[in-house]
Amino acid sequence: MPITARTGVVAVALGETHCLALKEDGAVVGWGSDMYKQATPPDGGRLNAVAVAAGAYHSLALLWNGTIVTWGNDTDAGLGSLQVGVRLRAWCW
Repeated sequence: MPITARTGVVAVALGETHCLALKEDGAVVGWGSDMYKQATPPDGGRLNAVAVAAGAYHSLALLWNGTIVTWGNDTDAGLGSLQVGVRLRAWCW
């Protein structure tokens, strides 16, 4: 079904049971299952993001300054464990 209203959404990402929307102002909005807080972006969603991605139970946002922010399930210590010189901020509950 086409989106007919002006939403300001420029991208979406789908996890197993949650979704993320990136708005044109860089804000991130989440909805759906929030068992691991994967649908609750940190900082109230005011991230200045340029891209979003979603895994089964975790979420990521690439910020305008090159930082990657992660949040959600960190059972296997996968959030924030990249070793490629990328600046990360992990929000694990």
